[in-house]
Amino acid sequence: MVLAVGFALADTGAGRALGDAVATGLAGLAAPLLRMLEPGLQQIGTELRSPEGWAVRVSEVCDGHGLVISLAAGLAALAPGWQSGLVRLAVGLVAIQFFNLVRIVALAVTLDGAPAAFDLVHAGVFPYLTVALLALCLLPLRPAVGLVALALPLALLWLPFADTLAAVFVPAANLVLSLLAGPEIGELALRTAGWTVGTNLLASPEGEAVRRFLAPLRPADFALAVPVLLAAVLLARRPLWLAGAILAILAALCIAAVATVWTLAEARAPATVLLPDGAGGLVAQPFAPPQTGVTLLRLLQSVLVHLNLLVLPMLILAKGGSRD
Repeated sequence: MVLAVGFALADTGAGRALGDAVATGLAGLAAPLLRMLEPGLQQIGTELRSPEGWAVRVSEVCDGHGLVISLAAGLAALAPGWQSGLVRLAVGLVAIQFFNLVRIVALAVTLDGAPAAFDLVHAGVFPYLTVALLALCLLPLRPAVGLVALALPLALLWLPFADTLAAVFVPAANLVLSLLAGPEIGELALRTAGWTVGTNLLASPEGEAVRRFLAPLRPADFALAVPVLLAAVLLARRPLWLAGAILAILAALCIAAVATVWTLAEARAPATVLLPDGAGGLVAQPFAPPQTGVTLLRLLQSVLVHLNLLVLPMLILAKGGSRD
């Protein structure tokens, strides 16, 4: 509930304005630090641009609202009392923004000195450092250190093979989509363009051969929590929790598939969906995704992604640690 309310508020005008202000402030703090290495670096709003040609934008991800909301959700479930929860939330807020500042500087330095490693640092290293930060904020020191220590080697084993290992979720996701999603949603598959979800949205101009849009969607991005969840389950010795965690990851992937296609249709408005006419042909119909539905799916996606990576592992470990 805290996750849903938090992300709903973050998506309001006031929430976005606050996020923009925090992002601008972080960029302002990072700029003088980076100028010690890159004297000609310029700050333009939330963008940090080097005279060497690279640039880093302090986006909504960097403002830390997802971490703060996850911290609040974890404290609501695990804090022993509201006074202790408020103190830990205040300390956590400071720690999160310091962490975000370090992250921005580290990513900029990586982009400058080792651009080939940027994706690994951005999408691999820092998500697990984020888990470590939340674990230290939410759990007693011993289980927090245990979780981080066990999750690290599992993550190092997972990351090189993430695309291959995450593909195990695809058949189940395609089955769920075929049963529950609308006709505009196709299959998730590895194609020439990479991992994409197929659509029945018309992509070709009038008079050309029929082509359908493909929407990028990488299953590994939604299975990032697997090593952390596995570490929590092993430490808590509660294997049944793993089944629930797998279902939560599958749900996030399916919701993301629909949300991605609907967002594509929104961006291409007026969109056209191709439907079978019952005689072996296709009939074109206008398609407009429900605005409320798009908003709700994006909200659910944010809730599940943060739940799986940042909150559920702490709940598993806390519940497992108190089972006796």
